[in-house]
Amino acid sequence: GIIMYLPSEDLDPTGYRRDFITESFKDQYCKLVRKVGSKYGLMCHWAKLEIPNGEDEEVIAQSVRDRFGPRVCEVYNKA
Repeated sequence: GIIMYLPSEDLDPTGYRRDFITESFKDQYCKLVRKVGSKYGLMCHWAKLEIPNGEDEEVIAQSVRDRFGPRVCEVYNKA
């Protein structure tokens, strides 16, 4: 996997670098993992799973439900 470290706020007072890394992860990296990793059941994660807004939202949400099952998703959503 790939680890993308976020700079601390004192090293990135504007938040630009943190935002850039976050968006790169959610856009480029997660799209690549979904494309290449679907054959192997790979998933990207960012400390917690965040489903992006957009046209892929339901596809991603369904892949999580398929992978972990409705019971796990139900418990997670209630927490």
